[in-house]
Amino acid sequence: MRRPQALENIEAIRQLVAILDQPEPQVEIETRIVIASRNFSRDLGVQLSAAVANLGSGGLGAFNTNATTPGGTGGTGGTGGTGGTGGTGGTGTTTKPGPNPFGFPGGLSGGPSPTGTLGAAAPTTVIGLTTGIFGTAQISALITAGETKGQAKTIATPRVTALNNRPAQIESGSQIPVQTTGALGVVTTTFVSVPLRLSITPQITDAGTVVLRVTVENNSINTGIAVGGVPGINTQRMQSEVLVPDGGTTVMGGVLLDTEGETQTRTPGLASVPVLGNLFKRKLVTRGTDEILFFITPRIYRPDYQGHPTSGTIGNGTRTTTIIQPVTPGNPSTNTPTPTNLEQQQNAPQANPNTPVQPVIQNPAGAPSGQPARPTSLSTRP
Repeated sequence: MRRPQALENIEAIRQLVAILDQPEPQVEIETRIVIASRNFSRDLGVQLSAAVANLGSGGLGAFNTNATTPGGTGGTGGTGGTGGTGGTGGTGTTTKPGPNPFGFPGGLSGGPSPTGTLGAAAPTTVIGLTTGIFGTAQISALITAGETKGQAKTIATPRVTALNNRPAQIESGSQIPVQTTGALGVVTTTFVSVPLRLSITPQITDAGTVVLRVTVENNSINTGIAVGGVPGINTQRMQSEVLVPDGGTTVMGGVLLDTEGETQTRTPGLASVPVLGNLFKRKLVTRGTDEILFFITPRIYRPDYQGHPTSGTIGNGTRTTTIIQPVTPGNPSTNTPTPTNLEQQQNAPQANPNTPVQPVIQNPAGAPSGQPARPTSLSTRP
């Protein structure tokens, strides 16, 4: 009786191992690093601020920047009687296209239309904005339009695939040589990295969303604080945790990049005259502040499990997995597990602890076989 039960347990363990030993789902992380002017960031925030209320539906609204202004043709007044005066006509409104910084035929519907005072009322940043799948396509269109106008420039589009709860790191930058002199006059050159580092750790939830733990670090060279000819390093660091739908896009910014340029124009010949040459040359110093924007799009990839349909889109927040319960050989095909001997022992009726202990008859070792044995009472103390 024990051998068939042991074989049954081995088969159950084998099926359980086959169910648990499955490859973990992976997350493909597509990142677009864009250096944009503050005007582009402000305009992007204005364009997308109207769709914040529609983010829960998984996308952004359609483009539409129709501003409503008073004016137009009023209603027709009533007709007066004989010798009377006709009624007053109603007040109408006229819809005309409003300003659009990206050149699209419209802005975003589903919210307040851009007006002359929208720039002061809407947020001027896009930090923490998260969109659905349809919002990802519209953000790509806005970036393309910004690059056409010269307001934005995509410097990198890395794409990595990471396991669930495993960090992925993207790094782009340069290395500066630093020379140090030892005690014996030996010069050693060491390269110090000055990177733009992006570290992302994805976590897949049962609802089909992705929790992203994002760490952004921007390092830049600062020649103003050089020591011994070695420039200093400016560091900007941002750390955040955001929930993004599968295929959606989250936008992170706030990493500023200061730029400074100098342009000098002069008249040939006359600009070289002492003292008077300053009248024939001009120096123009331009300073600007750009913002580094990170557009992060996670996509969940689940391998196709053989016999266990756990891949695919999750709509109701639950994941179905086919679990085959052990079946005793010879029984009809069923999915109900057969109780084991241990379960049968647990289900057996137990003795009542209040029942008095019955005496146990024992034969002493030295007593003859023909003599009756004396009763011995065994009891337990509480």
